[in-house]
Amino acid sequence: MRVDKGVIPPKHKLWYKTFMFFARTFFLPLFKFVLGIKTKKPKINFETPAIMVYNHSTDFDFICTVDLYRPYIRYVMSDMMVMGKLAGIFFPMTTDFIYRRKGEKADNTVKSVISTIKDGVSVGIAPEGGETVNGATQTIRTRTGEMIKQCNCGLVTIRLYGMYFIKPSWAKHTARGQTFGEIVGTYTKEKISNMSPEEINELIAKDLQLNQYEWQREHKCIFKRKCRAEWMEKALYVCPKCKGIGKLHSHIHELKCECGYKLIVNEYGFYEGDEVIFDNLYDWDVWQRKYLRSQRQKWLDNPDNVILFNDHMVVQVIRNIKPETLDNDVKLSITGNNMIIDGQKLKLRIDLNKIVGLSGSVDNGIGVNYNNKYYLIKSSRPLAGFSYRFIYKVIRGEDFTNG
Repeated sequence: MRVDKGVIPPKHKLWYKTFMFFARTFFLPLFKFVLGIKTKKPKINFETPAIMVYNHSTDFDFICTVDLYRPYIRYVMSDMMVMGKLAGIFFPMTTDFIYRRKGEKADNTVKSVISTIKDGVSVGIAPEGGETVNGATQTIRTRTGEMIKQCNCGLVTIRLYGMYFIKPSWAKHTARGQTFGEIVGTYTKEKISNMSPEEINELIAKDLQLNQYEWQREHKCIFKRKCRAEWMEKALYVCPKCKGIGKLHSHIHELKCECGYKLIVNEYGFYEGDEVIFDNLYDWDVWQRKYLRSQRQKWLDNPDNVILFNDHMVVQVIRNIKPETLDNDVKLSITGNNMIIDGQKLKLRIDLNKIVGLSGSVDNGIGVNYNNKYYLIKSSRPLAGFSYRFIYKVIRGEDFTNG
């Protein structure tokens, strides 16, 4: 029906409620069977409207949450979902999502959520801001508690187990395996109204906290994926053996560095091999972030040295919700001072301190909010956009844990 800009109050509720009922009745059981999802319709009379929050592991999370939370609900989603031709038609026609552009301020998103709650409609939010890259619940965005407080409504928390292994953000192929979801807490409007924004965030963090690899180590569920390691270099970008950045490459079930370090991903998602340093992606990711933090002073002392680069990238600028290509062959570099775009048609040297926001969750690329423009810089090859985001955050001295 629509993809509005600015504040987005609910509209066409009868149409969207009817479609959601139809989808729950006919499509939901099929998707649950295909993906191996083991949620059950809860026997709870929910207080509405409410904010429903969940730990964000994959694009399929909403299949679990719409099964567990039955009242009509609008979800906050990235506008990346509607930038494809078919998706740009299908999603606006069938869902009344609140769209947000990653890397930009969330003022209009917050106002849209408040407007929706005032209209009596519940809202579903992933309060981490994006999918977990390493399988562990990320830090809850600070503004979440403040927004829920302003909404003056109830709160429902949902924890999803195993969804990460179905289709993590880095994976090329979808897997099938047993996944579970549960409602952790239902909190009344009165209870939430007596809490501070900080207390609300702490409550959400406690209810949603999960390390998927710790859960998997205990439950040992088999996840059948065509190529278990394929595109894992989108999440892992520092080799633990040679400490090279951007030197890892995947093929079928194998992840290998240009220095010769290699391992195999087994059917449980863990690593095997003669030289395994970390047996899972989470521990490896924690180490690589710690290592990059240790390099900050070196980068600041040598601000013109290139830390990371990728060539043959495409640069687009987003006008409304449509990407317009500016250059289809550029080299993207980051130094201690600048992000450098060096192409045939476009040449930019962007001061890191003047970047408003940098998103690493763009598929095989990054999103950069700079000079009142939103740029997409993408590669045709698997690329860890989070590597650029993390280096950018480290240089700026920003203390954060989310990718």
